[in-house]
Amino acid sequence: MTFACLGLGSNLGDSFKTLKDAVACLQEEDSVQLDKCSPCYESKPWGQENQPDFLNAVIGIHTQLPADELLSCLQAIELRFMRERTEKWGPRTLDIDILCYGNLQQTDPALILPHPYFSERDFVLVPLHEIYPHLKISDRPVSEWLTLYLDHFPDRPLPEKLTATLI
Repeated sequence: MTFACLGLGSNLGDSFKTLKDAVACLQEEDSVQLDKCSPCYESKPWGQENQPDFLNAVIGIHTQLPADELLSCLQAIELRFMRERTEKWGPRTLDIDILCYGNLQQTDPALILPHPYFSERDFVLVPLHEIYPHLKISDRPVSEWLTLYLDHFPDRPLPEKLTATLI
């Protein structure tokens, strides 16, 4: 089994229900075991700011699937929630990203690992830090990645932690 972290996000429709149902879909997968799930956070859009705020969460899993098959599984779940890939960083019903997959580092255009933007996204780093502050990604603990982010983007508002939980 390989440990992986996934970032979930939604800003169209009933985002909380979508995220909760997406986690339930993952729990139904025989090849995936949920380890931890962060609380939901509300965050400002990243990349394209003229859209509704997002709800985000991070989950840790153990999986028997190779990274490319895990990606296919996640994309199939996204499609169940009517995910459309019409514009980069645009609004979406559901987005599930593989943030890290064990210690795998790859630059395959179909799946870059660790996720190429994880260290620039507060809506990933804050919930990831909450559940795995000591997890090392690219030989640096998440706590250090978050500190670097905060030093680099001191004026960006951090995501707001919600009381709602996905599991």
